[in-house]
Amino acid sequence: MENLFDKTLVNNIKDIFIKHRETISVAESVTAGLLQCALASADNAIQYLQGGLTAYNLGQKSRHLQIDPIYAQSCNCVSDVIARKLAINVCDLFCSDWGIGITGYASAVPESDYKIFATTP
Repeated sequence: MENLFDKTLVNNIKDIFIKHRETISVAESVTAGLLQCALASADNAIQYLQGGLTAYNLGQKSRHLQIDPIYAQSCNCVSDVIARKLAINVCDLFCSDWGIGITGYASAVPESDYKIFATTP
């Protein structure tokens, strides 16, 4: 994991959060925990990273992050509305000042028009 992320960049992000006395949490789907891993790789990440949750399917997004299952099913859990809700609700879940919500498609499937992408608010 040591060389997986740009350590200078991650530590710069950490320094900004610490300078402003703010914290962050992450709700991930398509990135499967990589953002949490990146943020946690900062020196003394405990000073700014509250935690994160990886919810890969509709049921888990609904149960843990209060995503409306009817709307989520209509868009296959991939939309800027879902990403925004993930970010807002992970803040509540982890008592953080900032949240990142990300969803998308990790493989080319008919529902994504055979494209791979991630969506954030």
